Amino acid sequence: MLRKEDVYIAMMTRDDIKTKTILSLIDTGLISELKVCQKGFVDKARNAMIEDFLTTNKTHLLWVDSDNILPANILSLGDLDADVVGGLAMTPFFLSGRTIWTPQIFRRSSDGVTTPYEMKELEVIIEKARREHTIPVVEPYMFGSSWLVRRSVYDKVVDEDGIWHRVTWNDPDTGRIRYTEDGYFFDRCHRAGLKVIARLDVRVGHVKTCIM
Repeated sequence: MLRKEDVYIAMMTRDDIKTKTILSLIDTGLISELKVCQKGFVDKARNAMIEDFLTTNKTHLLWVDSDNILPANILSLGDLDADVVGGLAMTPFFLSGRTIWTPQIFRRSSDGVTTPYEMKELEVIIEKARREHTIPVVEPYMFGSSWLVRRSVYDKVVDEDGIWHRVTWNDPDTGRIRYTEDGYFFDRCHRAGLKVIARLDVRVGHVKTCIM
């Protein structure tokens, strides 16, 4: 089991941290490891926090949104033999009087478009794992919320300018300019042959509601 002392908890925010988020950090015992950055755009904030992480002796970096609710088993992400592991975070979308919960786990099509998994297909995987007494997992392209990164990953995906995250970047497969919060990092992970896994029995709460 990954020890909390080995984890750098990174949070970026330009807003207030949600009370439920703080309470979940207290409940999991991770509040003492929390680092918060309010440095402008998301890519600058992520790169600044990675630089700070690499000055420590921590073995893993856990990204947490300021509106996440961490479950008690969040550190079990470190039990899997993978380079990047995320939990199953859900975002509620309010549409025409209905709340639609959307997984923050994404796949990538051949033309470079990322779309979230459907909850119904993930539920099939979760149920199958329950019957077989195994851990339910999928191998996504990227996450939209809360993921754990091994320290060695940042040596493998740093670019020629010495950074890891770009909001705007050129997609080598399509030649298109992409504007995504974390797509550049995950694209470099896959091109480096790193293993990215979503552990579906680690449920990360999301306070935010998106109105459509």
